[in-house]
Amino acid sequence: MQFKQLLSILNRPWAIEPQSGEYWRGIAFDIIYKGITGVATFDNRKYLSEIYRTDAKGTIDNSGPIQVIHIAGPIAKYDMCGSAGTQSLQNAVRAANADNSIAAMLLVIDSPGGQVDGTENLANEIKASTKPVVAFVDGMMCSAAYWIGSSATEIFADKANNGYNATIGSIGTMVSWKDATKAQEAQGIKTHTVYADASVDKNQTFAKANQGDYTELKQQLNNINDTFLSAVQANRMGKLDLAKENVLTGKTYDAKQAIKYGLIDRMGTFQQAVSRAYFLSKNKTA
Repeated sequence: MQFKQLLSILNRPWAIEPQSGEYWRGIAFDIIYKGITGVATFDNRKYLSEIYRTDAKGTIDNSGPIQVIHIAGPIAKYDMCGSAGTQSLQNAVRAANADNSIAAMLLVIDSPGGQVDGTENLANEIKASTKPVVAFVDGMMCSAAYWIGSSATEIFADKANNGYNATIGSIGTMVSWKDATKAQEAQGIKTHTVYADASVDKNQTFAKANQGDYTELKQQLNNINDTFLSAVQANRMGKLDLAKENVLTGKTYDAKQAIKYGLIDRMGTFQQAVSRAYFLSKNKTA
């Protein structure tokens, strides 16, 4: 993992399913404070293996009309840990739109969410696509991943195990960090921070948060979350019934519940999702 990637994921709020957030926070903590390495760098060969084409029935075909794009694991702006970042995924969507031999796209999503920075840009790229985009939930589509998936023309979820394998929603924004000050002091480590005389407000939001005053930080999160919720409601306009179930509070749902509350459109197989994408490409409406 490059320093730019690590700095990016640590310095921005995340929209992520909470249990997954705790898991990845632990990994980040181990890397920073315990010096654990071995995090894989991005491998173009793996990336290319997760972006491929199929025929209208879902069989891999290098000249097929459906571009399949996998979005798996924690979402970040830059490529990391073997997964494509939102910038690379944006480029993949643009390339598919520019290729006249591609009729539609299928996003295969299995992600708990991730970094807010870059998510809206990718979601807007998908929503502005000139070709149909179908999202297929292959496990988890939560938080930032839901923001992205909701921008598709339609959303499928894998029907395996009657839809109970799917985890959909967790629509919300969070920031989490570990204050290791006392642990470091116990080891004889003291941190000194000095500011220029005129820099009276520099880093004060997090300085206050470390002292238990979350007011400014929560305002930042609220602003991000307002954009997130507005995007989801616009993407699923006419499908969400918030009076029946307020799905915008961070709760997760299985596929059947997600259909009931308008978070997704239907359940099916990968092949059915591919066929639907192809059908939409042949039956475009103005």
